[in-house]
Amino acid sequence: MPSVINVEENNKNVFQIKALDNQNDQIQFALSGADSSEFNLSQNGLISFKEAKDFESSEVNLYNLIVTISDGSNQSSRNIVVILKNVEEGQASEGQIDKVIAE
Repeated sequence: MPSVINVEENNKNVFQIKALDNQNDQIQFALSGADSSEFNLSQNGLISFKEAKDFESSEVNLYNLIVTISDGSNQSSRNIVVILKNVEEGQASEGQIDKVIAE
């Protein structure tokens, strides 16, 4: 079952990936999946929309992603479903949610 992330409209930040490596190897993050072109992924694992989404004007309010983390030797992937949530205009918050993907 994929992880589900609810993000309020008008926010760019989706979530921050946090990963630990027992050998202190450098962690690399990758983003793929059907809707990955709608998102940015920073080197430190912050996933954000390329452009903030407005619920009322977006044709799509559900996005499918695959997040992969790797230490160069091992990798782990997880399916992520991002759901854009409608909020009363003027009520948007920062919208960043932490999720942990264990290696």
